[in-house]
Amino acid sequence: MHTSLSLALSSYINSEERVKIGLESRSS
Repeated sequence: MHTSLSLALSSYINSEERVKIGLESRSS
């Protein structure tokens, strides 16, 4: 259970980072 939870959390963080990077590259 702990493993799947950390996997879901890491994938959520990854998507958040991608959105953040995309917004930064789009504005610059």
